[in-house]
Amino acid sequence: MACFKPYSYKKIMSVLLLGAMLCFAKLASAEGPNPLHHYLNEGAPVSSWHLSLGDESEWYQPQKELKGISKNKAIEFSQHDGALHLKWRSKKKEGVAALNGSPIDLSQLDDTIGIAFEMKVSTKRLKTPIKLSMDCGYPCRGTANLQPILDVFPRDEWFTLPLPLRCFKNAGTDFSKLTSPFNLQTKGRLEIAIRDVRLRKIPADLPFCK
Repeated sequence: MACFKPYSYKKIMSVLLLGAMLCFAKLASAEGPNPLHHYLNEGAPVSSWHLSLGDESEWYQPQKELKGISKNKAIEFSQHDGALHLKWRSKKKEGVAALNGSPIDLSQLDDTIGIAFEMKVSTKRLKTPIKLSMDCGYPCRGTANLQPILDVFPRDEWFTLPLPLRCFKNAGTDFSKLTSPFNLQTKGRLEIAIRDVRLRKIPADLPFCK
């Protein structure tokens, strides 16, 4: 079930611009990205995390190269220019891109923490639900529909999207055994690029999923 409720265009824009302009407190260590808090860095999975694609032929297809395509060609990816580029190709077939790894425990984190995505959307019209999940071992997961919120951003421009962890906790994610901090699934035409995925402090008044 999608956890975002409809907001006015002006209200969404004001909230998201606040989040994008805020100086987030980074949780990565000085020695480099900490895989407990930092999952994608300059378009590449951090440390113990790895990228997989999936589609209706097989939902888990690990990727070891810098580009690839799912078995039934629903989704393809490439890593270049410091970003992970994802392209959904089929109007009828679901495709998924995910970061997977061994379970980690984030259950002690509270509502002051969110997951932030530095990303860019190229597709002009988003016509189908874009399901972002944080998984805790099938069938354990919490999912939010990003389509309404991504619709308000300009195209082909980088922005930072912060989402409270409560969005996923309220929808079913068990953060004591998180196995995928990023699982993005949709069908239809969608082209996005993602530079960075990590946990960060979020604005106290961010209204999503309260």
